[in-house]
Amino acid sequence: MLEGQPSATAQRTVAYRLAFQRLPAPFGDPTAAERLARDVAAGARLDRDERMAGYLQARTSFFDRVVLNALEREVDQVAVIAAG
Repeated sequence: MLEGQPSATAQRTVAYRLAFQRLPAPFGDPTAAERLARDVAAGARLDRDERMAGYLQARTSFFDRVVLNALEREVDQVAVIAAG
């Protein structure tokens, strides 16, 4: 991995997530996350595995719901611990 570049794991994970239906956020630029994801995933080698796709879909959906629900309750800060 080159300094300042995403890891291969990050690229593959984001490439999977691009295929998922995501919960819309009621704020900000709705296309920004997809643009960032496409930039990070650029050049990723992905041999799609359905078990991995299912796992990542469930995990992504869970965290999308948790974060959006927290923001709706006006939680001031969300911390991701042990993210990598």
